[in-house]
Amino acid sequence: MNGYLQAGKAAQNLPLFRDAAGAERWLATQPQANVPAMLDNLHSQIEAFGQVAVTPRERFRALETLRKAVFSATGASQRRFESRPLPLAPVEQDTLDAVCRLWKTCAVAYQICVDACAKGDPALSSRAARVAHRVFACLRQEQMHCYAAGVEPGPDFWKRLHAAFLAAERLGVSAEPVEDRLLGETRESTIVGQYAMAVMLYLARPPMLASGHFAAVVRWLVRWREQAAVLCAPNPDRRGGEVVFDLAGAAPIDNASDKPQLPRWLSLDRVLRKIRSRMAALDAGESPENLKLGSGLPAATCRMLLEDLAGHLQRPPFGLAGVSGNMPRLAVGTGLQRIHSLMGGEGLHAELDPNVSVDDRLFKEQLAVFGHVVREAAPTEQQPLESWRLALREREELTLLRAPDEGSSRLALRSLLAIRQRDHFLLAMVTGIQQRDDGLLCAVINLFPDGALPRAVEVRDKTTGRIARHPAFEIAASDGNARLLLIPGGLMQRAAAARIFDAAGKPLSGLRLGECLERGGDVDVWSVSPA
Repeated sequence: MNGYLQAGKAAQNLPLFRDAAGAERWLATQPQANVPAMLDNLHSQIEAFGQVAVTPRERFRALETLRKAVFSATGASQRRFESRPLPLAPVEQDTLDAVCRLWKTCAVAYQICVDACAKGDPALSSRAARVAHRVFACLRQEQMHCYAAGVEPGPDFWKRLHAAFLAAERLGVSAEPVEDRLLGETRESTIVGQYAMAVMLYLARPPMLASGHFAAVVRWLVRWREQAAVLCAPNPDRRGGEVVFDLAGAAPIDNASDKPQLPRWLSLDRVLRKIRSRMAALDAGESPENLKLGSGLPAATCRMLLEDLAGHLQRPPFGLAGVSGNMPRLAVGTGLQRIHSLMGGEGLHAELDPNVSVDDRLFKEQLAVFGHVVREAAPTEQQPLESWRLALREREELTLLRAPDEGSSRLALRSLLAIRQRDHFLLAMVTGIQQRDDGLLCAVINLFPDGALPRAVEVRDKTTGRIARHPAFEIAASDGNARLLLIPGGLMQRAAAARIFDAAGKPLSGLRLGECLERGGDVDVWSVSPA
């Protein structure tokens, strides 16, 4: 921002306060329990407040007065779009847009104060570190809300982040610790630490992390971010832990084919040493709790996440510019029942066997009322195949892109897909998914080995006694020996009894379910063994 925005706006754009006391009075009249209204009111008033000429010190004090309400409104809104299938539904997208718009507006308002510090304002210059840190807090909140929704931050996010860092660097406050309890992370942090956190989260590839895993990675990086350093020249003794970025650019990291105008090097050597020391301790038998890695994940999962994180911090993700006409098209089927049908399954809606163990009274009542046992109805329409573009292939991992007008299914991590290959379909699982701000959907998928078999699982509900058949898929385990069964997520938690059927609906009496190996997403993974 260069100076103050001039007056002369229409009267309806004028704020309802002009100082901290007025902001406090205005806030007391707002419907703080009505979260959508609070988002809109805070945005409109902070935006209007940025257009009037007040002293930099009073502007900062007024923003500080409103800051807790901004955190409260945006935090309460997150549950409306967090961890939802993508693309977001219109109401979810609208809420995310409102949250990001509010944080952008706050960042712009605080940046006016930063500009005043740069001009040597005598009443605010002593607080330059805190003022500049507030801009970063706004940017970090915008980034975190986007990642919670599975959406890529807007196209100008990284340009604004780089510009804010450059401004703090010129003020000489980028390494000064600032206390900020509202962030809810650590008691204090530096702008270098906050900048490093934003870049490391990008490198950690949030689209490929389940919500619990992402939360763990965030906790770890919060603890280690101050170990990072921003250098004006590459370290000649570096050990592969540096990331190049351009403070004049609009990309998170610099493209090696271009010469950066304002290059900086983010050194992550000490962060990587922290990660490797935790991995070694886990290998030696230490518990995640003793290593302050948290208690929510088992040691093996922590070890895997740490190893992946170390690798990702040293290898920037593959950048996607968008759909290109020379990308091959793939026909993709979505939805468990549709995938089951595409792969040759026919046994989901066969008549159920009345000899199946069912409460006799319930069975007789259903026969008397309905003439048959209650079961799920067959789909009335066949869902059409979607057109996706193949952007990248690395062995059995594909990166697919879907334009907004080429499909409408909503997907999440661990959703199943059917990929047409000539005259048959291959089964695949989504291992990473992100929505761009223009609506483009990017999914990373892993192909299962050819030979996945459609199955059906017939279960009796433990509460209602209702019998239903559900799509399932038998696949080979990674060792190539054992067999696994993919079953709709959470299904077996409600089952009093279960039987496995083949693609044509005939009982597979020689197979029985073993134990659940993985949960989450569309399907749970179960072991199967001979009966």
